[in-house]
Amino acid sequence: MSERSRMCASVLGAVLVTVSIATGPLQAQRISLVPDIGVYIPTQDLINVVDGGTLQQQISLSVGGKLDVWFGSRVGIQATGSYAPSQLSLTISQSGFDPVQEDANIFMGSGRLMVYLIPPTSPVSFLINGGVGLVKRSGTAYAGLEDNTDIGGTAGATIGFHLGKLIQLRLSAESYIYNPSFYQQTEFEGRTQNDINLSFGFGIPLLGMGG
Repeated sequence: MSERSRMCASVLGAVLVTVSIATGPLQAQRISLVPDIGVYIPTQDLINVVDGGTLQQQISLSVGGKLDVWFGSRVGIQATGSYAPSQLSLTISQSGFDPVQEDANIFMGSGRLMVYLIPPTSPVSFLINGGVGLVKRSGTAYAGLEDNTDIGGTAGATIGFHLGKLIQLRLSAESYIYNPSFYQQTEFEGRTQNDINLSFGFGIPLLGMGG
């Protein structure tokens, strides 16, 4: 693991530890696990090359989960992880050649603070969240990178629908904003990336009641 990767993992862990300490006097009332499935959506090209060419991370299915720890009825912390078996596509305009694609997988993780704007006791709840996000690249397309891990900010929102007393359907939208480290290993100018992950899952209580 590179020095940057260790730093990214340390910062992500520190966010959760810091929030846990800050809320230490409060007893965790609810802990829930949310397995989910969704769609990973990069919002722009990674690189624009000469002659109108582009290097694009492709839209992909994503699978993952969230672990929620709630303190009181409205505030909590969340750890997330999501994996997208994506591809990287090189397209050169007016070349007459089909795009070249290689495996380019994406792992997204985060540590977040969550706040309910509409409480979970309502039939339909709504929360916002924000924190530190980690994006790690793997696969054939990134095999030559010395550093394949990036750290940045993340924010999102979730709508919850109660399905009975315990289970809750969760619809989430998450944004990861970061500067890819691999720009430092190329001659191309870096650009800030904004990757979106849309997902749905079912909140399963592990401790306490509710979603």
